[in-house]
Amino acid sequence: MNKNSMDGQITFFYYPDLEAAEKFYQHLMGFELVEDQRWAKIYRITGSSYLGVVAGEKGFFKPQEHNAVLLTFLTQDVNDWYERLKSEGVKLLT
Repeated sequence: MNKNSMDGQITFFYYPDLEAAEKFYQHLMGFELVEDQRWAKIYRITGSSYLGVVAGEKGFFKPQEHNAVLLTFLTQDVNDWYERLKSEGVKLLT
């Protein structure tokens, strides 16, 4: 095994309202829930790419109104996703 090889990655985001995050990522975006620890949930985005959402009052960090992180999803269906999110009332920046 190459000592530099990796099998995947998880990026964690902290939310003051975990239920709203779950509604967005699992129900609206349709990501597969692969681990549910009640206060933290991990979703599969692609084969080995994961997103973790954490209840702000339970995790290592606290949610912040402004963060230095930008979460980007890559898709060939940008216009379809834009229309879908817009029709669901998601606040879009661009």
